[in-house]
Amino acid sequence: MFTKRLVLSMIFVLSILLAACAPAAAPADIVQRYYEAVNAKQLDTAMSYIADDVVFVNPIGVFSGKDSVRESLQIVMDEGITFELSNFRDTNGRIVYDYQVFVNGEQVETGTDGLTVVREGKITLDATERWEWKAYVTNVAFTADDAGFSGPDEITGGWVTISLTGEGQEPHHIQIVKLEAGKTLDDLKAALTADPESYPDWAKSFGGPNAPDPGGNTSAVVNLPAGRYALIDLIPDAEGVPHFQNGLMKALTVTEPAGDSAGEPQADATVTLDDFSFSLTGELAAGEQTIRFLNSGEQAHEAFLVRLEDGKTAEDYLNTLPGEIPPGTSLGGITGIAPDDSQYIVVNLEPGTYALYCFLPDMASHTPHFALGMMQEIVIE
Repeated sequence: MFTKRLVLSMIFVLSILLAACAPAAAPADIVQRYYEAVNAKQLDTAMSYIADDVVFVNPIGVFSGKDSVRESLQIVMDEGITFELSNFRDTNGRIVYDYQVFVNGEQVETGTDGLTVVREGKITLDATERWEWKAYVTNVAFTADDAGFSGPDEITGGWVTISLTGEGQEPHHIQIVKLEAGKTLDDLKAALTADPESYPDWAKSFGGPNAPDPGGNTSAVVNLPAGRYALIDLIPDAEGVPHFQNGLMKALTVTEPAGDSAGEPQADATVTLDDFSFSLTGELAAGEQTIRFLNSGEQAHEAFLVRLEDGKTAEDYLNTLPGEIPPGTSLGGITGIAPDDSQYIVVNLEPGTYALYCFLPDMASHTPHFALGMMQEIVIE
């Protein structure tokens, strides 16, 4: 009996070890299993493949979060809707495929470029029509001249594309700062005037579009929870005075989104901002690209993106003499984001050389981050 129990125990332990060592399911396999469960009307099984922050897109609408997606899948199953997928293409967990949609066995739709995104074994996006998240995201426009910002005083929260047009003689950006209850623009101005290199405890940086060239336009995709914010410009003028001290500040109220809102963009590549370096995951290509900027450092970081003139370097752009035009075109990028935060931009890249900079000061040495290593060139073929 002892021997039998020992053998059974060893078999049990071995089975656990084998299960632990088994390779994780490939993203395409997860997609197939998910759709098999949907077709079999196995709701709980289908939901086991779904991430908490999933976005579900189909002709019914856009649904965000597991509870909303569960309801929409129940409708799909009740209506007898099934799917057939073929010709899978996998790029870093982005599963693209051809698809056919049936209602009670009758084909009603066929298409290509269906898209399901799998991250860490869970589906974060499922779209049986081409996923154009930009069609569902709120778009808000601001203008900056040398006297101040103009634009709405109140916007809806969630993922928001904030664009900035520069109409001044000097470059301007938007740094979004979330204020705790009871704090005002005057409070923030006083705090930053006393210590321009750090925010008080009751203020948090939320990024925003970095500076376009005068007369240009840039944008950033920002996730804004409801609350009270300040839009400020930290760039110094020709005399070294930060623009916010001369009127480049604006209050902004963000309200809760009504109903379902757009989910997080799906990036073509991620630029990680660390103390003190930029690193690229994925591959940027010519054409429209969605770039995620992730701050994995312990300090706030920004990313200023420039397309350099042919033959010019990141150093050439940085060392432009006062009064001269820098040898490159600003594509914006993002202003300062806090550690562990991320933000996106959508840009059209042409073949050439680009440069990334972080101009924020080091908390200890007060040295600009670009001088500590956060200046990097990227070549687009």
